[in-house]
Order: sequence, then structure tokens, then C-alpha cells
Amino acid sequence: MRCRRGSIATLFALLAVVICGLAALGSEVGTWYVIKRDAQNAADAAALAGAVQLAQANALTLAGISAGQIANAGTSAVSFANQNGFCTNGATSCMSQGSPQTVAVTVGSYSGGTFSPNTPGSGNPAVQVVITQTQPGIFAALFGQSSISIQASAVARTLPEVCMLALSGQLDFDDSVSMSAPGCLLATNDTAGDAISFDPGSSASVAGMTTPGSCSGSTASCAVATANAPAVSDPLALLGASATIIQMQALTACLTTSGKPVDYGTQNCQNKNPTFASGTYNGTYILSGAVNVQSGAVLTGSATFILLPNTSVNWNGSATLNVSAPNPVQSSELPSFIPAGVMDGVVLIDLTSASLLPMITNGVYGLTMNGAIYAPNAQYNVYVSPTSGLTCGVVIAKSFEFAASASYSSARFSTCPPNVLPLVQAAQLVQ
Repeated sequence: MRCRRGSIATLFALLAVVICGLAALGSEVGTWYVIKRDAQNAADAAALAGAVQLAQANALTLAGISAGQIANAGTSAVSFANQNGFCTNGATSCMSQGSPQTVAVTVGSYSGGTFSPNTPGSGNPAVQVVITQTQPGIFAALFGQSSISIQASAVARTLPEVCMLALSGQLDFDDSVSMSAPGCLLATNDTAGDAISFDPGSSASVAGMTTPGSCSGSTASCAVATANAPAVSDPLALLGASATIIQMQALTACLTTSGKPVDYGTQNCQNKNPTFASGTYNGTYILSGAVNVQSGAVLTGSATFILLPNTSVNWNGSATLNVSAPNPVQSSELPSFIPAGVMDGVVLIDLTSASLLPMITNGVYGLTMNGAIYAPNAQYNVYVSPTSGLTCGVVIAKSFEFAASASYSSARFSTCPPNVLPLVQAAQLVQ
């Protein structure tokens, strides 16, 4: 009878080699997975960075973007990929030199779920980023795989101009509300799970919605919303900054015997407790205290009104206001601590928490304003379908609430002064 002692040990030794090889291969595959994940994150960030650059060109299609702006988008995309550890192999700006890498950036158009490279036709301007890293196969080489190409790609597009931006609060749609604004992108920088909130039966027909947070409501209602999107920068943040407000509050009171408001260009002053009578008002008016509008007064002109914190407005019956934003604001009407261009096309800067917005947006008391409105501390309430009031629909506020049948047609924004719609731009990752 043949001796079998030691056969188990021999078998184990043979199997141990296989087991260790498989374990090592598994570890190697895990490394590839981590590289793939990191490359995807870098591609996403790079594509968004490039699209944000394109958005600053304020063009609805690639045909309206200059070669220089397209080049800037490519540079921005490569820079963000580089910051995340991926670059074209041998580039002096590369932060992480490892295995051979390439970062390919292509600018084109995105329409109907398809990215078309270098195509200036219809569709949103978009950026495609493809990151490739060639990783040597150490243990995989035992199975005939000497190297593996790890690739990640992303596409980000520019979005239509944001016409309503909530700086910190919700986009809240009450029960059964039907919001219609087909040419409008709504955005909120709220990070909560209900940053965009649809109550039962509510819906919105808009160009899109974005939030760094999430959408709560029915699947159908939230289909229009993009969650976990980048926050939208506030282009008028300087106007609501505490340093700016302090400088405006420190302005001397305007000298007037009649109490009639004085524009900033005349006296470089603030109007404390002013009274508005019928007349034409042109320029910049900084208002504080108790603002009174006489009964029956008709106010017209091209003006920007700035309501300082804790200002109240007494709007007497039958008064009428019909003003448009100056564009550009004349240098003499611009406080020295506000850069040129910031206030262009802005008709109302409301720094109070009890805003005029409900009256303006719902066409109450004969208020009609044509221009962008900035109310960083106030909630924007739209309770009816306005037929008058805010003729240009660009609003930046703390939060928004929509009720009843809130409607903003595309024609509403065609009345905006030039360069108002592009006040806020955004980008979205689509692939």
C-alpha cells in the first residue's frame, strides 16, 4: 500500500500559491476601482468648471461664444482635473505624476441627451472631459493582462439664465399650485432635503431647477429638479454685504425743504423719512426710516431704489409707480464703494426683511417695476398670476413661495433691460 503522508501539505502548498495570487489580483483590482472613482470625481469637477466658464459668456448656443472664451473653458477644466490629481503626462503643472495619464477636454453642444463635439448649432454649450490613466498589470500580467486603461468621462452643460434665485431658503410650492415659467430656471442654494418642496398636487413647468440639496414631493414633480448641484453664486452679494450697508447708513441725510427725495448724484446722501409726490424720478435713491408715498401720486422715471434695513413703506391708495432700471447706472449715481456695473439693470435693492416683493409681484397698488430685484433678506411670495407689477421677472431673494396659479410666461423676460437676464448663470452635470 502506497504511503500518502505529506500529500495534503503538498496540495496546500500548491493551492496557497493560487490563493495568494488571487488575493493579490483582488487587491490590484481594488486599486483600479479606487483610481476609477477618483478619475470620475475629477472628470465631473473639471467638466462643471469648464461649463461654468462657458456660462459666463451669456450665450444660449456655442455660436455666441468667442474662441477666447472657449479656450478659457478648456483651461479651467484642465486646471480642475489637475487639482484632483490628473493631468496629461509630462505636463509641468501636474500635481500628481504617476502612471501615464491624459486629460482630454472638448467643447461642444448638448441637446436631447447627446453631446456633439465642436458643434455650434442648437443646444446648450457644453464641455466633455475624458480622463485616462494606463495602469500596469502586475499580478494581472500572470493572466496575460500586462496593463489596463482606466477611463472616466463627464459632460456638463450650461443652463438657461436663472431668473429666480433663493439664496438660502426653499423653493416652496403649496398645495395644488401650478407654476408655469417655460423660459425660466429656478435655483436655490438651500442644502436641505426639502430645498425644493412640492406639496400634494403641485407642479412646475419650467426650464429646470437646481439645488445643492434635494427635492421633496412626488417623483413626477421632482423630475424637473436637479439635486446635489453646485450652488449658484450671488452676483449682487456686495450690495447686501454688511460693509456696504454700513457705508450707506453712514451717509449724511439729504437736505431738502419739501421732503422730496434727492437722488444720490445730487448730494451723495440718504433720504431719511422721505415723501414721494407725483413726478419723474431718475437716478439712485437711498431710502431709510418711514417712506411715504402720497395718495394719488404718479411716479415715473429710470431709477434704482435702495431700501436700507428697518425701512418701512407707507403706500397710500391710488398711487402709481412705473419705473425702469437704469442700464447702465451713471457713474455720478453710483456710490464710490460699489463697483461699476454691479447695479446695472437693477430696479430695487430691498435690504429689509419685510419686503415690498408681495406688492410688486402681485401687481398690488399700481406698482410696476421693470428690472431685476434684489431682496436677500426677504421671502418672495407669489400668490396669484400677476398681470402687472414686476414686468421683468429676474428676482434674487432669500426664499420663494408659490401658491394658486403662479405664472411667468417667457414673454415676461423679454421686457427685461439688456444684460439683466444673465445676472445669474449655472451649469449642470448631465453625463
